[in-house]
Amino acid sequence: MTKGVPANPTLPETGLRPVGILVLGLVLIFAWADRMLITVAIEAIRHDFLLSDLEMGLLLGPAFAVFYAAFALPIARWADIGHRPRIITLALSMWSVMTLLSGIAWNFVQLFIARVGVGIGEAGAHPPVHSLVADYCPPDKRGRAATVLNFCVVVGAFIGLSLGGFLVAQLGWRWAFVSFGIAGILAAGLALWTLEEPRRSTRVPAVRELFDTEGRAAIRTLFGKRSFVAMLVSMSIYSIVDLGASSFTVPFLIRSHGLDESSAGTIYGSAVLAGSVAGTIVAGFLVDKLARRHVKWLLLLPAICFVINAPIRIVAFQTNDTLLFAASYFLIVAMMCINNPATYAATYGIAGLGRIATATAVVGLATNVIGLGLGPVFVGFLSDLLEPRFGVESLRQALTGSAAITLIAGLCLMRGARYVATDFEGPRPDVASDQAALRAQ
Repeated sequence: MTKGVPANPTLPETGLRPVGILVLGLVLIFAWADRMLITVAIEAIRHDFLLSDLEMGLLLGPAFAVFYAAFALPIARWADIGHRPRIITLALSMWSVMTLLSGIAWNFVQLFIARVGVGIGEAGAHPPVHSLVADYCPPDKRGRAATVLNFCVVVGAFIGLSLGGFLVAQLGWRWAFVSFGIAGILAAGLALWTLEEPRRSTRVPAVRELFDTEGRAAIRTLFGKRSFVAMLVSMSIYSIVDLGASSFTVPFLIRSHGLDESSAGTIYGSAVLAGSVAGTIVAGFLVDKLARRHVKWLLLLPAICFVINAPIRIVAFQTNDTLLFAASYFLIVAMMCINNPATYAATYGIAGLGRIATATAVVGLATNVIGLGLGPVFVGFLSDLLEPRFGVESLRQALTGSAAITLIAGLCLMRGARYVATDFEGPRPDVASDQAALRAQ
């Protein structure tokens, strides 16, 4: 048992506790708005700093992902025994200040360092947020809560792309970063004032406790579960395509479709928002409903989405029709919004109480190091490599070539689905629904 944390936190009587869920969603909105802002500003930054696509990839990926990964597990360990609203407030404050400082960077190195700070701050976003959600919600409603949070992620991406693109076009990329940073600092105050900690006791761990025996045991337990390992491998593989492609989608629209930053950000962001609404509506009733039939559907459903995803991505990046691109990307995002709530709901159950923040951090670490750390660099390197042959269309070919990887991710999840029922800890939604049916008889 984790020291200082009760085995069963006092859950709120109000079920989903809507205000808390919405504020946690707001935190993720700011996390992803700040994360996506640089993708819509990167072309303007490239012209100011005279960067290559590879250097752009370094700013979009490793500057954020490497340090996100370095701090993710220690912060998650803290979240498993500490006061999560305070951790969230501290993290949001840090990445907002570093976003603001990004706007006053005057060279590549200064901007790289600022992005490092954003990565360290955002390492404290997802683990405590998802840990709180799991405590706020009963097992049969966690899929719905994860759907709400996933919708907020996409809303944040839309804000970063559309509003960010507008600010970049109207005020310049520097003022866009400053504006987003100030707004995030204000949101941190709201989070501290609003969020509640359901645990009866919390504490700040000593530095040595961040990697103590219990922490290592939690990680060993997670990696001993075949469903968790399959999910981790699958999400890491898919993130190379998803995060690598999304980092360069606005530059692709600018170069291959002849759009400016504002138009590219609005079209891309609108496709993301519309797809998120559609996917969230579907996920809202589908994820929990399928989980009540059998928990293996928490991995089978996203596996199907991954397999369908590959040909749609090829169409999106090969077409010269901007409307067809938007329609294709709408479908890509809609499936992502079905996939993410299912995998997070699976993570809550597979990890078990006391390990949810750590499990979320491990998934986030893998997807950010592999996906965000390698994805943009891979796409940027491939684009530079293909430029002598394809010229301005080299980025299009680099984005298209990465799409087939999603098929491998789908196969990994299909294999992991075999072991979900065995690995699940705590009340299972399918068993709970069977017991409720028996009581009704």
